[in-house]
Amino acid sequence: GKRFILLNWEGDNAIYGYGSSPAETTWQGMRDWLSAGIEGIKEGRKEAVAEGASNVDVYSGVEFNRVDFCSTKKCVVKDVAPYVKPEFYSYSSWESLGDPSKPQVLTDNLNKAYGYIKLTDSTVTKEKIILGEYGAARESFLERGAAYANMKFLETALGWGVGHAFYWQIADNPPSPFD
Repeated sequence: GKRFILLNWEGDNAIYGYGSSPAETTWQGMRDWLSAGIEGIKEGRKEAVAEGASNVDVYSGVEFNRVDFCSTKKCVVKDVAPYVKPEFYSYSSWESLGDPSKPQVLTDNLNKAYGYIKLTDSTVTKEKIILGEYGAARESFLERGAAYANMKFLETALGWGVGHAFYWQIADNPPSPFD
């Protein structure tokens, strides 16, 4: 069958697009919006079963993209996701992807995010965590370096236990003079 995971895109960027200290109504608005989507997915599954649909699974998810400042500021993984209870949690991990020889940054941020999630849902397993975006810019690493960095980032995430990983740049890298 087919599996679809419906989720938002980089929730922290969406929230902080409203300023450095978004109002509580902004945070509640995101909770309400995501909750409505999650409930819609549940209702859609019930209707699909009632109509005899099969061979397709649709799940809910929430994507966050900031973990580094969660101890001092509000963030989606800590202040939104636990209240809406998605089936998957996606980490757009650009803040963790710098030096591939230091995979501990990605591991540390995955551990922090997982810790925030487990505070309110002890049943969530690491397989429900998605590495929602990762990649290495050719402009920074050149071709072989980017390939090596991507391999290290993916090895780190899979070694940590993520259930899925999405290499973002495969579809969004224009030709460069480095080719």
